[in-house]
Amino acid sequence: MLKQLQDISSSEIQEILKQLEQALRDHSKWLMEWHRCIICRTPVGESHTAENGHTKCRFGKWFYNKLNPKFREFPNFMAVEHLHTYMHGTGRELALKVLEDKVEMISEDAYDEFLMKRTQFRELVRMIEKELRDVLLHSDPLTRVMNRQKMDEMLESERELLRATGETSVIAMTELDYFKKVNDTYGHQAGDLVLKEAAQFFIQHLRPTDLVFRYGGEEFLICLPRTDMVDGFKILDRLRNSLSKKTITIEGDTELTVTG
Repeated sequence: MLKQLQDISSSEIQEILKQLEQALRDHSKWLMEWHRCIICRTPVGESHTAENGHTKCRFGKWFYNKLNPKFREFPNFMAVEHLHTYMHGTGRELALKVLEDKVEMISEDAYDEFLMKRTQFRELVRMIEKELRDVLLHSDPLTRVMNRQKMDEMLESERELLRATGETSVIAMTELDYFKKVNDTYGHQAGDLVLKEAAQFFIQHLRPTDLVFRYGGEEFLICLPRTDMVDGFKILDRLRNSLSKKTITIEGDTELTVTG
């Protein structure tokens, strides 16, 4: 997930973590009320009987109305959506049987399946939370590419893979030219913008399997897995030429070009 979220801000990830934690609390309360209905035959609320209840609870309103649509394309988020929809739909069916005095129609299998899905929902949310915290831990806060800590881990894994397969990969270091002059002339905010724009440019113009790390300052390390030197040179030369044609607008109308 780390590489896929390099254009998502840290604050947005933190907000998602907050909403996921709230979802677990809300659904624990929802399940407790549902059990009270089933076991004690207490009246059920609208949250348990409403059609499309998965879109009307607090988590559903956030998930469908406020969550960045990009996240809903990720497999784990898609699985959470499926489990959340199932829980509300099945919970509604079973609760309505209570309203109709048909408690005997709730089979052991249906009850066990419902509780199993609830457990899966909780475990999957916890897994997503861990993945998102890993993103915050292993990405550079400014540029959102992977940091040196993650770089050491991934390059070691790449080296072990190459030893096992006999394939080759290309590693290149790039440094933005005249970066100190940008900071001195236009200020550090402009310099930060140049770094972010350059990092995103690398991500967008390299292959999905390629890796970008912020090494430090204006230096980035690029890894091209399973690539020989000839193809690696072509890819990096094309990247360098394309970057030199990119303009970055600062201070309203000032345009800068970046080379590396």
